[in-house]
Amino acid sequence: RLMALRTLVFGDISPQEQPLSTITHGDMTPLLDALPQLEYLRVSGGRGLRIKEMTHRSLRELVIETTGMYPSTLEDIVASSLGELAHLELWLRDEAGGWGGTMDDLQPLLHGYAYPKQAHPFPKLKRVGLRNAAEADAIAHQLRGASALKQLRMLDLSKGARTDAGAHALALNPMLRSLDTLDLRSNFVTDEDLID
Repeated sequence: RLMALRTLVFGDISPQEQPLSTITHGDMTPLLDALPQLEYLRVSGGRGLRIKEMTHRSLRELVIETTGMYPSTLEDIVASSLGELAHLELWLRDEAGGWGGTMDDLQPLLHGYAYPKQAHPFPKLKRVGLRNAAEADAIAHQLRGASALKQLRMLDLSKGARTDAGAHALALNPMLRSLDTLDLRSNFVTDEDLID
């Protein structure tokens, strides 16, 4: 009776009930397989979250909100087959919250290095969020020459620990000029000229 479900918010627990960092999941692939018409999925909590070999023909928006994106979860996402995905939002945070990855783990998403037969693993992707990242300055440098930017219309880098150094790297990146929106809200940038 739920096979026609189009929107699912999973793990939506208030901080007063349970902190985001302690919400634990398992492999969500069977759930997604059972919901073939799902278009929007938001998952709160990253501990133990896996989406192994996910193939979905309808999913258009995927949001993973964590206090630390585990590298295994990120690997699952970039290895997925999501032909209709237009919006991908990942809350990365820091090592204390679970993030144990490096900038190399973001390479397939930003540069498509692991996908020589196509420009990007998600051909219809238009909006990407790499939010709440402790390594926000490193991400800013990693975006230099990122092939994914050629197809994006919006890039959300909000709520990160970005400094003037990261903002300067973004300002010098000519590929960002093709974006309609670059969201840098709630960072640690002090030089207003860099934002303008």
